[in-house]
This record gives sequence, C-alpha cells and structure tokens, in this order.
Amino acid sequence: MKIDIAKRTTQNITFGYINKIIMLLFPFAIKTIILYTLGTHYLGLGSLYTAVLNVLTLAELGFSTAMVYSMYKPIAEDDKDTINALLLLYKKIYYVIGAIVLVVGVAIMPALPYLIKGDIPADINLYLLYAIYLANSVIGYFFFAYKKSLFHAHQENGTVSLIESILYIFMYAVQIGALLLFKNYYIYIIFLPITTLLINIFVAIRAKKKYPEYIGYGKINKDVSAKIKKQIAALFLHRIGYVIQASIDSICISAFIGLHTLGIFNNYMYIITSVEAFITVIYQSMTAGIGNALIIEGKENNVKRFNKITFFNMWLLTFCCACLITMYQPFMTVWAGTDKMLPFTMVICFTILFYTKKISSVVGTYKEALGLWWEDKFKPLAISAVNLVGTILCLKYWRLEGAVLTTAFAYLFVGYMWDIAVIFKHYLKDGKKQFIIRDIMYVLGSIICVCAAYYACSFIHLRAAYQTIVNLLICLVLPNVLFISMFYWTKECKDTIKTFTLRISKGVTKMSKGIRKVAKKIYLALPHKIVFEEDAKDNRRYKKCISKCKPYLKYVDKEIKCSTQPSNYVWTCWFQGEENAPDIVKQCINSVKKNFADKQVVVITKDNLKQYTDFPKFILDKWENGTITNTHFSDILRAELLTKHGGLWIDATVLCTGNLDKYIDKDADMFLFKGEHRGQKLENMSSWLIYSKANNPIITNTRNMLYKYWEKNDKLVDYFLFHIFFTMCTKEFAKEWEDIPFFTNIDPHILQWYEVLKPYNQKRFNQVKKMSNFHKLSYKYDPKLISQDSLFRHIETGDYK
Repeated sequence: MKIDIAKRTTQNITFGYINKIIMLLFPFAIKTIILYTLGTHYLGLGSLYTAVLNVLTLAELGFSTAMVYSMYKPIAEDDKDTINALLLLYKKIYYVIGAIVLVVGVAIMPALPYLIKGDIPADINLYLLYAIYLANSVIGYFFFAYKKSLFHAHQENGTVSLIESILYIFMYAVQIGALLLFKNYYIYIIFLPITTLLINIFVAIRAKKKYPEYIGYGKINKDVSAKIKKQIAALFLHRIGYVIQASIDSICISAFIGLHTLGIFNNYMYIITSVEAFITVIYQSMTAGIGNALIIEGKENNVKRFNKITFFNMWLLTFCCACLITMYQPFMTVWAGTDKMLPFTMVICFTILFYTKKISSVVGTYKEALGLWWEDKFKPLAISAVNLVGTILCLKYWRLEGAVLTTAFAYLFVGYMWDIAVIFKHYLKDGKKQFIIRDIMYVLGSIICVCAAYYACSFIHLRAAYQTIVNLLICLVLPNVLFISMFYWTKECKDTIKTFTLRISKGVTKMSKGIRKVAKKIYLALPHKIVFEEDAKDNRRYKKCISKCKPYLKYVDKEIKCSTQPSNYVWTCWFQGEENAPDIVKQCINSVKKNFADKQVVVITKDNLKQYTDFPKFILDKWENGTITNTHFSDILRAELLTKHGGLWIDATVLCTGNLDKYIDKDADMFLFKGEHRGQKLENMSSWLIYSKANNPIITNTRNMLYKYWEKNDKLVDYFLFHIFFTMCTKEFAKEWEDIPFFTNIDPHILQWYEVLKPYNQKRFNQVKKMSNFHKLSYKYDPKLISQDSLFRHIETGDYK
C-alpha cells in the first residue's frame, strides 16, 4: 500500500494544528489564572513534577518509536500477519513498562523534598500531588495506548489529534472552572489522569472501527525481533539523552535558584515549546509517509524531497525567530507583567536555542523514517553531557544566559553535526560538502532576515499589546520576502513555492466545495423537488470525467485493423508470483488452467513482465515509483497484452467453472461482459475478463489513450479510467461493439455479492454455475465474517464441485 504523503501530511497537519492550538491556548489561559490566583510557586511545582516524571519515561526505552518504524514495511506490503504480531508484542511490552514506571515512581517519592530549594505552598502535600501526576503517567501505558501506533504508522495522526482535541477541550474547561470557583490545585489536577484514560479508550474504539483486521495475534519472526531489539537498545540511549535535555534545566533551576525563578523561566520556555509544537506537528505528520516513500520510491525522488523540505525548514525557522526576537518582551509585558520578566539578553538566548534545536528537524525526521537510531546511539549522550555540565557550572558560577547558550551550543555543534554525518554516511552518500555550504548560506540568510525584522520594529514604540500586533504584521512580510528573495534562484525554493501555490489552490477549491455542499444541504431541506443525491453525484462525475478525458479522443486511430488470426494465449496476473498469492487466488488461477487446458496460460509477474510487453519507459518508471498503482498498471497491462498478442485476459480473482464456448464462436474478434443496460454513462462493460484478437481497434486505441494520459498526468481523474476510455472507443467503433453478443455483467457477480460468505450449498452453487461460467470474486474480506462452512472457505481449499 502506497501512502499519499502530501495528502496525509496535509490532513495530519490540519488536525494536528487544531490540537496544538487547543493545547496551547487553554494551558496558556490556565497558566495565567494560576499566575494571578495561586502564584509562580505552583507553576514551578508543576514544571518540576513534569520534569521528574520525564525521567521515569526512560522505562519506555523508545519502544513505541521502534514499533511504528517496524510497521512501515509490512504496511507498504500489506502484510497483516506481521502487523498483528507487532501489535500484540507492543501491548505486552507496554504493560511491563507501566508496571516499571509505577514501582520506580513510588520508590523515589521520599526524595521529593530534596529537589526543591526555598518555600513550598502551604496547602500542598508534595506526595499526594505527585501521586496524581504519577497516576497520569501510568494510565498512559496500561489502557490501550498501544492502539495509537496503528494511526501513526498509517500516517493517520490526525485521527488521534481530533480525539485528543475534543477531550482536552472538555478537560481544560472543567479545570478553568475549578480554578476560578475553588482556587484549589488538587481539583484542577485530578482531571489530568481522567482525560488520559478517556483519550486511550476513544482511540481504541476508533482503531477497532478503522482497522478491524488488526486485533493483535501471532509471533514476529526472529529477524524482525532481533532488529527491534537492536533499535530499542539504540533508542534507549536516545531516550536518556532526551530526558536529560528536557528535564535538566528545570530540575537544576529548582535546586540551585528556587521555584519562583523556575516559574518565570518556564513562562518564557512555554513560548518556545509552543512554537516548537507547531513545527513538530509538520514533521510528525510526514514521518510515516516519508518512511513509506523510502521503501517504495527511488532514491532520486527522496533526495529531491529531502532538499526541498530542508529549505522549507530554514524558511520556517527564520520567520519564527523573527517573531520571537521582536514579540517576546511586549507579549510577556502584557501576559505576566514587568515584575515577572527576564532581561532582553535572555530573549536573544532563547531565540538562538530555538533555532539550534529545530535546525535538525528534517535530518531527524529522515533518520527516524530510516530507522538510523543505532548508527547515532551515542549522540544524545554527548549532547546531554555537554548540556548537563554546562548548565550546572553556569547556574552555580555564572548566569542563566550561560545555561541556555550551553544547551544551544550542544544542539548545534554536537547534535546537528552528528546528524549530518550519519544521514550522509548511511543514506545520502554524496553531496555532504554542498549540503553544509547550503546550510551555512541559509543560516546567514536567517540572521540577516531576523536582524532586519528587529531593526524595523525598533522604530515603532507603542503600548505593549499594540506593539505585539504591529511587530507580528512586520514579521509576516519582511523576513519572508527577504528570505525568498535571497534564495529564489535555487531549485529548492522554486519547488517549495510551487508546492505552496498548489496546496493553497487545492485548499481554496476544497473550501469552495465545502461551501457548495453546505448550500446544497440547505437547499435540499427546503420544501421542493430536486434530483436524488446519487443522480447529482453521477452527473457531477460524468461532467468532470468527460471534460478531462474527451481531449484524448484525438489520439484515436480509426485505420487500425484487427488481426484475423485467433490467439491461443490466456493471461492472468499476480505481480508477486503465484506462489505468494492468497489461497483463494491460487484456486482461481488453478480453475483457469483447468478450464483452458488446451490454451497457453501465462501468469504475469514482475519477473516475466518484460518478456511479453513493450511498455514505454515513462509507464514503467511511474509504476515503479508508485505514481501508477498496481491496480491501474494492470489495466494498462491487459490492454498491452491483448493488443500485442491477443487472447483472453482473466483477473486472478475470477473463478472459472467453464470456458468461452458458451458465449462466442472461434471466429469472434472480441468478447466481454456488458453493463450498458445498467444506465451507467461512463462504463458500459466489465474489464476483469476480455477476449480479443491482436490489434483489435477498440482495445488498441484504449491502450494508446492510456499511454497518452499517463505521459501527461501523474494522478487519476477517475478510478475507472480504463473503462471510461474503453467506453469512448466503443462509440467510435460502434459496429465492432454491436458485433459483440450481449451477456450481462450481473450474473458473474452473483457469488461475490450474495453467496460467497453464506454456508456452502451445492444446489445453489450449481444454479449460479448455470448462469455463468465465470465468477468475479475478491480476497479482501474481513476474516471475522468468513465462517469455516462458508462458500469462500470451500473455494479457498478447493473443496467444491
């Protein structure tokens, strides 16, 4: 299965941003309420407990990241057994992790007073409050948390974001009410574990509905297990580094300076982490899609995408840093007041920290998609060592600025340089020097743009609230225009602008469709007559397809003459090889061989494809990089085989209980089952069985139109493109179409539509066989719906007559 990176990323970013806006605005309001009703000590206490519990998440070992990565390949290959085995393992491990977090969390409770310097709020019991925070962490492991991996691995993060958004709105509303009415920190915090539990339950319910085939069973093979263990070992080191980086500043400031300063420091850090959260949504939304592309697409396409996303990241960071440097202090003046602010030197340090931390977003995303955790397993420890030593020394002997700059130094000169070395050594290989030079140019460009924005804003002096708004308006224009102007000559910049333009255009189109849909619903609610909704949909589809497909009629060649010689070939296809096909497909192929024993039956695979075909290079290229799916490539394949060799094409999911003698004589030029009696304007036939002599004008012109379409396009105008072109050709060759005897395409579907899941009944099966010698089936049924006595099982095992 190929994931549409652009589409899924757009969806995930949309829902991710909705989620982040909710999780930033509401906590911002809550922080403000706590700040003015309870005091900075409570903010500092919450930050400390969060930091301590981050340390406990070391027990997770990075297992969830390894599991999601391990699912990329089986999802791309539609290997459900492996996915189920991974899901079961994930579930068991999470129970163990939850138990470890609970035991260790309880064990460290006596040490809590030693992590706080100075006063503690009088109405707070350190141990009771900590127990509530601990319960929130433990619930996250015990109740269905492993189900989220299915959405992340399928790049469906938006589903989880939507569920979280709805429940967090409920939680935050209740928490704000509790703070305003009762001014009680316990009532406020108790809703945190309750909401975590509800989120996990609702995600599990949605996962069961969205992915019913994934219920968790079986065992993973030894090779996959060994690979996961190796990844977890590397991710454990990554996890240690992450925890130290995320927690050390808060713990050290609390221990060396006190809760009051920690509260103010974390107000500033809250702004940075909020901006980081928005950027993180983008890269989390595309990670699974990139992982899928790395497996399916060629390296050249992936390298181009990597360079384009790198440019986008630098552009985005430039804009964010311009906003931070110009808006930090005016915003903090409005929010916290001048008595709860840090000097402007700290603003510069925070901005540098943000830039150096997020500069590696793209490289980090690709490393995660490639699973290169083992290759840089010691990098997080090196960053953490520099960060830890620098922070402690600076807080003890120097100033707060030094602690922040030490962290920034570690991210840039240890972390990012290490990341670059790993990604080029293990994937990109070439162009490292050019990449570093290009990055330096981007950084210099960012500095110029940020300084220009700060200089422009320094000429304006207004009240803090108005200053914040004006500075934002300047930053929306000046740094963006400057950055684009400096780098517009690069291919990455032009490609990024093109992508943005295309996405905006599609967004506007989608919005207009949504408006029309709402207007139509209002119209339908009015007391008057209107065409049925299905008729309206069919009419819209017809107009769209005709407008897009009609221009290809100019490629129809009416001089093509059909061969006079019958063909002895019978074609079917299973790209992975007959031996790797599902059992139901194997039985169908066997039925073809049995009923056409006097013919040359050929099963087309990836290995023998070129032996019988002569495709244009662009067709094969687009198929191999996933632009043309296997399903639609098989449409082109049948047209190519029948044009070149003639014969009978039968889908691999067609059960044969007879041959063609019932339908046509040996001199017939063409046969297939017709569907024009069903009133469909675009499709007048079924394509799963087609007989024709070589060079038949209808099938040959259909093939030529498909070639021209894919030469000019990378996306389908309609799923049934083959049928649409074929139907158009039948109107151009009306006599040839009329010469084909009419047999309905309903009879061959009776087994699939009505009988296959019912208990096997020989009398009914005989009745259906009399109606048709060919029976279109499917191998894609929910296993829960297939009983052991069903017709499907009898066909699958060959136990039918």
